[in-house]
Amino acid sequence: MKYDDYVLNTSALLEALQQVGWTPAEFSRRSGISESMVSRLLDGQRNVGRKTIIGLMRCFPDIPLNQFLSAPEEDSHVTV
Repeated sequence: MKYDDYVLNTSALLEALQQVGWTPAEFSRRSGISESMVSRLLDGQRNVGRKTIIGLMRCFPDIPLNQFLSAPEEDSHVTV
């Protein structure tokens, strides 16, 4: 599985933002991710990309990256 197959664990990011007292806009500024991209990530409308991973590592170097990432749910439909 490639890194861009993962989705953001929004609960983990929101908790990390709360711990450091940042808004999503402040995270955007510090991470280099646009505010619209942060919004889409938090709404679950966007998978994690390279820029997101770099931003998470830059802003939260002490938190393991896998805490912010979730594997996408498998399609529950089975074709026979």
